[in-house]
Amino acid sequence: MLALAALGAALASAAEAETHLFHFESPVTYGAAEALEKYSIRAQTSDESREISCNQYSTNTAIEGEVLEEIRIQPIFSECKYRSGETEGVAYIEMTSCSIVVTGETLAGNPTGGEHARGRLDCGEAGDHAHTKVTAFKIKCNTIPIQNTLGLRFENHETEAGVRDIIVESTIHDGITTTENSIACPTQTGETEVHEDGVIEGRVEVTGFSDEAKTEPAGIWVE
Repeated sequence: MLALAALGAALASAAEAETHLFHFESPVTYGAAEALEKYSIRAQTSDESREISCNQYSTNTAIEGEVLEEIRIQPIFSECKYRSGETEGVAYIEMTSCSIVVTGETLAGNPTGGEHARGRLDCGEAGDHAHTKVTAFKIKCNTIPIQNTLGLRFENHETEAGVRDIIVESTIHDGITTTENSIACPTQTGETEVHEDGVIEGRVEVTGFSDEAKTEPAGIWVE
């Protein structure tokens, strides 16, 4: 997602795609990200909606290359909470070996209208998934499998210091999620449920630096 980063199945294959490229001032760019609004993941179960929202979003991604068709980012979510019916509590989003691959290929078809970019969730280890966990005991609630999606918007932006960066907006409405029945995350059937209407929303400002300590800003943009 960038963000979840970042999660859906249906693609508007019939639409004509347009490819944009990501540009970087530095041969190696160390990415940083800041959430401009809460990042939320809503997983619909058979009896109610369950939402996990996070106030903070960051990344330690290093990107090599000055002109790229896609970029790979591993997001870090923090300050997360979940709401399930009347129940609220602490939550966690664990990416494990998974990362979000964002492409510059855009096409129409997202329910919110306008052009949106393709993205996909990839995991480095076979059979791995991203997970959401809830309560202080970190009870597994949802599993987010490898998948493709259409629901990312890019907006070129300039910081107060005059450095170019990118604002990424997630508007995903077809995310695939699996809910495992538990005391913390019960399902109506009492069994594991798979749904394909998960919603992932949020806005993140992504900035670049030419050094790992992130003290030297380096412009990034898409065109």
